[in-house]
Amino acid sequence: MMIHKAPLTRLISAMIMAGGLSIAFQTQADDSNQGLYSANELIDAKVYTSDSQEEPVAEVEDILLDNAMTLQAIVIAPDELLHLDEKQYVINKDNFSVDTLEGDSLSDIEYVVYLGMDKADISHQPEYTETWWNQSRERAQEAWDKTAEGAKSAWETTREATSSVLKSAGEALQNAADKAAN
Repeated sequence: MMIHKAPLTRLISAMIMAGGLSIAFQTQADDSNQGLYSANELIDAKVYTSDSQEEPVAEVEDILLDNAMTLQAIVIAPDELLHLDEKQYVINKDNFSVDTLEGDSLSDIEYVVYLGMDKADISHQPEYTETWWNQSRERAQEAWDKTAEGAKSAWETTREATSSVLKSAGEALQNAADKAAN
């Protein structure tokens, strides 16, 4: 009497893999709380550039969040010495870093922002205006909607594939049991 192990092995492998993915996602979720920053204290933080690390060139005026409430950009107001006509500029999250100068207690938190650009590059960043805001908000909402559609489609595809695999495995197990009984 010979039982075919391949369908059973595939089913067990799929279950182990699904369990492993679950553990990987749990580990990722646990690592996501590595830092905690105060938005209130980030606003008004001094901003430095790669060519001006001794003197701040701007201050943070606002922070911009996406639908998931993650930081996407900051808005800076350059120092009048840069002669940028009191304009405010949007700095994408990939173009700056935040360091904590003080942080032992909530009342002592102080941040500084370092731009990955020099002073001249600031004026080449998007200007923070009503037009920029409306266009960016629309683009962000479209991207969010596409992401939601893609996630829904991926979930449906995964659910269908998993259902199909489980159905096939069940049939294979039933066939193996029938053969074993004969």
